[in-house]
Amino acid sequence: MGKATGSFVAPGILQRSRDLRHPMTPTEETVWLAVRNRQFGFKIRREQPIGRFILDFYCAEAKLAIEIDGDVHADPDQAH
Repeated sequence: MGKATGSFVAPGILQRSRDLRHPMTPTEETVWLAVRNRQFGFKIRREQPIGRFILDFYCAEAKLAIEIDGDVHADPDQAH
């Protein structure tokens, strides 16, 4: 089950989201240090699976997705 949507998340996607949590890119680390521990009053999740996609950051309360662009998205595997 995906926590954010209440829908099923394929085991492969779920494992990939866990694998992406470490190591973070420098930009992801900067954002995470600014938003973690409800510093803005909202819970933010890292590498949150939503269907077949994995969001860099997600806030369910605000229905806000944050994607950090970078070289990782140039990888051909990201085109799926």
